[in-house]
Amino acid sequence: MKASSAHQSGTAALTTRSDPGSSGAPLLSVKGLRVATQDGRTLVDGVDLQVAEGESLAIVGESGSGKSLTVRSVIGLLAGGLSASGSIRYRGKELLGAKEKELARLRGGGISMVFQDPFTMLHPMRRCADIITETLRDDRGRHLRREVRRAQARTRLAEVGIKDEHVLNQYPFELSGGMRQRVAIAAALARDPSLLIADEPSTALDATTQREVLDLLQRLQQARGMALVLITHDLRVAFSVCGRVNVLYAGSIAEVGSAQDVATTPLHPYTRGLLRSEPPLDRKVTDLVGIPGSVPSPDSVAGRCPFSTRCTWATDRCRSRRPELKAAGSGRWVACHHHGDLGSHLADMPADIEESVPAPSPDATAVLLKATDLHVTYDAPRGRKGRAVHALKGVDLSICAGESVGIVGESGSGKTTLGRSIVGLVHPTGGSLTLGGIDATSYTRLPRTQRAELRRAAQIVFQDPYSSLNPVRTIGATLGEALGVRLGRKARPHEIEALLERVRLPASYCQRRPAMLSGGERQRVAIGRAIALEPQLLICDEPVSALDVSVQAQILTLLREIRSELGLALLFITHDLAVVRQITDRIYVMYRGEVVESGPTADVLGHTRHAYTQRLVRSVPGAATTTPSGGTRPSREAGEQD
Repeated sequence: MKASSAHQSGTAALTTRSDPGSSGAPLLSVKGLRVATQDGRTLVDGVDLQVAEGESLAIVGESGSGKSLTVRSVIGLLAGGLSASGSIRYRGKELLGAKEKELARLRGGGISMVFQDPFTMLHPMRRCADIITETLRDDRGRHLRREVRRAQARTRLAEVGIKDEHVLNQYPFELSGGMRQRVAIAAALARDPSLLIADEPSTALDATTQREVLDLLQRLQQARGMALVLITHDLRVAFSVCGRVNVLYAGSIAEVGSAQDVATTPLHPYTRGLLRSEPPLDRKVTDLVGIPGSVPSPDSVAGRCPFSTRCTWATDRCRSRRPELKAAGSGRWVACHHHGDLGSHLADMPADIEESVPAPSPDATAVLLKATDLHVTYDAPRGRKGRAVHALKGVDLSICAGESVGIVGESGSGKTTLGRSIVGLVHPTGGSLTLGGIDATSYTRLPRTQRAELRRAAQIVFQDPYSSLNPVRTIGATLGEALGVRLGRKARPHEIEALLERVRLPASYCQRRPAMLSGGERQRVAIGRAIALEPQLLICDEPVSALDVSVQAQILTLLREIRSELGLALLFITHDLAVVRQITDRIYVMYRGEVVESGPTADVLGHTRHAYTQRLVRSVPGAATTTPSGGTRPSREAGEQD
């Protein structure tokens, strides 16, 4: 199998109706793809793209843009009630309308797919060796002998960097997130596909594991000479892995170009907005510029530019006529009426970046929270073999009134355990914890009044707001209940509306339920509920890790504003170093239950001393430089070997 470069600048990645020609037969060709519901609602509207042999192509966009629906259409995995029309050809053969038996033969062999959550493709009751070799057959279509299957599984695991043979006999739930994703990749590659589709394969992983998985995909793609289609909402990830980028918005293509070109000279205002929403690692920005609003449905913007409802440069022409996707230079395509006028302006526009941003001055004499030699140990479950887990091993930490402090580290570092210990959700097994002058080491030993005082003093916002909001209660009822605890009476409608306004949501949301809100809106409600009690300390545990970059910028801006307005202290827990740079004054770096480095955020990230912190910094995709457009330059530096 010959190797192929992942960055083939001469390969056509797109064919439009205005450019029907193509340099050779593509591996995959999608033309005029439309995905609709049974009642006729459009979800993907006329997507055209091509993937050549050995090419790496990223499809980028916010949630709701149609990225996953586009690639699921390719292998016939659309959910019930959805239908696809247009043309999808693999090696010249039409896939739309093909029988399920034909598509089943194609999956895994010609085209294979890796999902964001490996549990969706790993059978929970089958061992890893069986999962990897499940689809393998001999020349006569028969199952392989057991010893042959095991040898094949061992080889596939070695290819994805797993050399421990014990993994062959383990179940998926016994593995870490990164290990599960590696097993999923091994299973997807078992039949040597020509095209691998990876749908947000690293979104749920911490920084170093994400980098390892992305490096692995890139190495496998190059070594095998296979094509790779990467679905992601993170432009830094797209630039660091793929040679070309397709930007998708509201079900249609907004821009296409090489990773280098899109990163340095975006032609579409939407692409520019995504780039400016990405927080840089090397400095703090004065304004975290998110794109206002959210992605509309294709039907709601039919007949006009889909981005016109959110675009600063929109004119009457944009609102009355849909722009076509047209060539805009060598290998560049853009769907914008004004790209010729805006191109240089978008590239040269300042990114609102400065080295130092004034922050609210904390009161260094008023220590609000102090942890001393804090330990948390989880005993092994009764009746099961195993050692006790030491989640925290003598952690020292302090937060002054009004200060913003970050805790960074990988999964398993103990950062979430520390945050939960502060609010009494986890009980320390050693050391001491003081909050607002009250001994908070053990909530259960305190009088009821002091417990209530502590719970008002510190509130927590979780990563997934949907799991922390009652799905059957309206937003107004949820916020009203929190306000009632502080006020000692039932909250009045205008008080609930004022709280919604504080988190930048309209009063009409009082009557909505969580399922009717977007992820960013639900997180705003969770923040509103937390600040309803007027806490002295707000703990945010990965509050933006599951959000698109634009929504992430909006939530970070909101937290900055709330901190400034209310003068509260902030404890921000995250694995994203670029995010922690924007929101904190000091940080603690945690590794395996211990603090390995701490200090002012700019000093720790700019002049790392500990090897683990250096590893975290190296793991950030495209962290080396910042482009004139406010995005990050593509990084081709080889990652650490597995």
